[in-house]
Amino acid sequence: MEGFFGLLKKEFWHGRDWSDWTPARFIEELGGWIGRYNTERRSDALGGRTPAEFRSALGRAV
Repeated sequence: MEGFFGLLKKEFWHGRDWSDWTPARFIEELGGWIGRYNTERRSDALGGRTPAEFRSALGRAV
């Protein structure tokens, strides 16, 4: 299992030319990546659910 920060580096950080990025663009793009990670990326460790689906299921179980 690869952790969140490993995926962040692999999918978002590495392989980009950061020379013309502004801090605002970085924050916007990073927020978009995190949003997709939470709502679109399914995880075997979470039973094939996205992190958002997993958290939602926990709320219903309480």
